[in-house]
Parts: sequence; C-alpha cells; structure tokens
Amino acid sequence: MIIRPYENKDLNQCEAIARGFQESSLFNVSGWDPDKFNYLASQAAVPGSDVFAWVADLDGVIIGAFVGYITEYYFSKESLAEDLIVIFLPEHRKYAYEGIEKMLLEFEAWAKEKGAVEVCMGASTGLKSNNYKSFLIDNGYQDVGFLTKKRI
Repeated sequence: MIIRPYENKDLNQCEAIARGFQESSLFNVSGWDPDKFNYLASQAAVPGSDVFAWVADLDGVIIGAFVGYITEYYFSKESLAEDLIVIFLPEHRKYAYEGIEKMLLEFEAWAKEKGAVEVCMGASTGLKSNNYKSFLIDNGYQDVGFLTKKRI
C-alpha cells in the first residue's frame, strides 16, 4: 500500500468510495451532487490549496482516502484544520490504521505549514468504529466534547 497525495486521475475511484460512504451513512438523506464533489476534488489537486487529500493506493486501486481543509475560526483570524472524510473500504480495513496514521501525520504537517493552530478530527456519520476515537487519542488528540444530530 502506498500513501500518496490525491491526483486528478483518482477522481472516479474516489467518487465511488465517497458516494458509497455517503449513501450508507447518516448523510444518506442529504443527496449527492457530483459537481460539488468534483469541484472539491479538483481543489485538492491544486498546489497551495486549502483542501488536503491523500489516498491509500494498493496496486493502482484506491482503497482509502483522507480529505480535510483549513478554515478560520468564526471568532478570530487564526485557522484550524478539520477532516471532511477519513475512509477505508470495508474489504481493506486491515490496512486502515496504518494508512490513516500516515495520512494523519501528513495532514498535521500540512496544517502546520498552512498556519493552523490546531487539528480537529471527529466522526459524525454513524459508521465510526469504537476503535477510531481511541486511535485518535493514542495519537495525541484530546476528547473535548460531543456531537448530536436530529433529522428535521
């Protein structure tokens, strides 16, 4: 498995993974907009972009991805980095923590280089494994709160 930056050639495979993830998660009522996804993906391939995207490539097959971004806090000019999606295909979960660890280190380095003061990671899809939170804590993240949802 190779962990590497996203490239435009990865678009179709990444869209299939992301769409499958979206359709099987709590976000399944939100719909899918291929144009929006394609725009985000195109931004990830632009050097200097505020979108981070790395993939796990197993012999030319994308088996996982990590996408995040930089944004300012609503109350200051400082910025933070947040994850948008961290996923590995179920049939390749044996590679997940090794791949996520490498991508997380790249994300942290990227965020620091972009001037972020912190990285925020979480799970809000209803698909997280119980081990993911422990994995993040073991990698220096602090449990600082919770997230609730209500469909309306």
